[in-house]
Amino acid sequence: IAEQPLVQRDGLLDFTFNQTAKPGSWFFEFFPNAPPDAKDTPATEVEAYAFNVDAQAEGDLRRTSREKLEANRFASDPRAGKIALWSPGDNYDSLKNRSPDASESPWLYLLFLIILIAEQALAVHLSYHLRGSEKAPLTLARSLGV
Repeated sequence: IAEQPLVQRDGLLDFTFNQTAKPGSWFFEFFPNAPPDAKDTPATEVEAYAFNVDAQAEGDLRRTSREKLEANRFASDPRAGKIALWSPGDNYDSLKNRSPDASESPWLYLLFLIILIAEQALAVHLSYHLRGSEKAPLTLARSLGV
């Protein structure tokens, strides 16, 4: 809907909306009247209204059969999920948590962390470091005479 100015009647602003024949949700934003030199502008008021759909034009809302629900129209697509319906009293064993494998064990990650720490310790130990009393060797630069 385009922006509509409100009509003032008896000191109240009157808003008329006559497109309720179209079903759906309608969101209205009402901007307050504030003088142009006002420092603080009042907040915008948002109103939402839902108008029901036309029941005559709507599809069949009766319950469908279990066979129609379980028929997988997208069986040829390998990315499509499987459809399964569950009722009270059914066997839910397929929904139980599976047992964790070795990659989910915290011990594997702890062992890997210890190996990485030991590797870093060996790298520091085997690299060249000066002791506290030793001084760095002097480096001499010699210019080439041209």
